[in-house]
Amino acid sequence: MSDTLVVPLVIRPPARGDWTVVDPNSTRLRVKATFAGPGRSMRQLQDDVRDDRFTLTSVIEADPPSGPYRIELASRLNALEEVRRLGLTITDVDPPELTVQVDRFVTTDLPVVVQADSFKILQATVTPPTVKVRLPESQLRRIKKPEIIAPIEVLVRDQLRSGELKPGLPVELNDVLLIPPPGIDQARFFTDRVSVTAVIEHRDQSKSLKSVYVRFDLSQDQWRKYDLEVKNNADLALEIKVRGPSDILASLTPQDVRAYVEISTSDVIRTEGWLTRPVSFVLPPGVVLDQTAPQVQFRLVERQRTTP
Repeated sequence: MSDTLVVPLVIRPPARGDWTVVDPNSTRLRVKATFAGPGRSMRQLQDDVRDDRFTLTSVIEADPPSGPYRIELASRLNALEEVRRLGLTITDVDPPELTVQVDRFVTTDLPVVVQADSFKILQATVTPPTVKVRLPESQLRRIKKPEIIAPIEVLVRDQLRSGELKPGLPVELNDVLLIPPPGIDQARFFTDRVSVTAVIEHRDQSKSLKSVYVRFDLSQDQWRKYDLEVKNNADLALEIKVRGPSDILASLTPQDVRAYVEISTSDVIRTEGWLTRPVSFVLPPGVVLDQTAPQVQFRLVERQRTTP
């Protein structure tokens, strides 16, 4: 018997490979394959495909360089265990080949920088000053500043506010957990913690902002289908309290703050009840909300269709 079926195909690098694929979605696709073999095996295959129990998984054992890598599917798929186990052969496959973008891992030493948001760091010593990192080559090229971040904001902020830590005096911090720079999601640190000795300047202050207007995030399709009703319109012009560096707060205005309520289709109700949602805020770097997030009560009412 023979039959042409659409089956899922996963192509992956070896478990201990020194490379990865830039776009994982390019290695997860559905292919149209023509299978041939004994009737019993074909019927089992048809049942497994129908019940979503059959997947072709091919491991690339080659060690390609960074860049495009061409994979011939027709010759590769017949060697797979899931095909041979059923005593089947694949006589045709569409597409016959696939090209993926390979990204090799590199190991390099990157400097560690101390970072904080709500206060200024006058002086800092990091031990060790550099760490060894393994990451994809393309991500290393994209880094604007090739450095690893040692955040100390949370570790000393409460001590500053309580007066336990005096600005201008050195503070010693052990086991500061490192974080990769923005845009890096596959970095592996050979050392993930450092020690920091820092001298800081306290710049953390608070400020009240009036008339911060709340917006509602709905899709264009939702705006066409539903009317938005807010229980108390006074909730749409908020007075909020924020905290952050004094030089940033000095010029901060309500227009610099984005306040919004995100609404999904599941929030649609057709009763007299109201939904309560907290307001989310987008604030400048280093500025945080210094209060409990306010809430807004609203509902979406489906518009009545009219017939001309």
